[in-house]
Amino acid sequence: MKIRNNLAGNDLVEIPLSKRKLIWMTMGSLAFCCIGIWLLIDPHKTDHPFLGSLAVTYMTGLVTFLFFGFGVFIFIRKLLSDNPGFIISRDGLTDNSSGVAAGYIPWEDIQDVINAEIMNQRCILIMVKNPLEYLEKVRNPLKRKTMHMNYKMCGTPISVSANSLKINYDNLFKLIIHKMDEYKS
Repeated sequence: MKIRNNLAGNDLVEIPLSKRKLIWMTMGSLAFCCIGIWLLIDPHKTDHPFLGSLAVTYMTGLVTFLFFGFGVFIFIRKLLSDNPGFIISRDGLTDNSSGVAAGYIPWEDIQDVINAEIMNQRCILIMVKNPLEYLEKVRNPLKRKTMHMNYKMCGTPISVSANSLKINYDNLFKLIIHKMDEYKS
């Protein structure tokens, strides 16, 4: 994590992406892609009671391949990026930590920051005054749909995970709360 002063003399916290974590996530996603391809190429050889019919096996393979293939694409893009994964400045937060990262969020838009666990995954929910505006400015339909699902489930389209960052979850949460209190006062 780098803390530096920008031109105006304000603290700027840049949290880089963890290349090591991204490599592991890429390898895991590639493994699941291979399983999806195997189910697509040779569904007859799968004799698993859960999968049952050929159609279910084929659909499972297709969904697995597409979902984890998208993950591989996102992780490789993040691996090749030199941009910080998360930035905290006097003006707000900039999230670049995932494939559905929200981008810049000014402090004045943030109503609350909540520690949450969704499907055994810890995440930080950034509750904003104008959630629909954040959804409207997303051009990628898959990203918009995912953020919309976050909005329906959590009341906000913006959730941040430390999975791809060079910081652990608890420290990221404490840092965001500390800086929000500091900058909003």
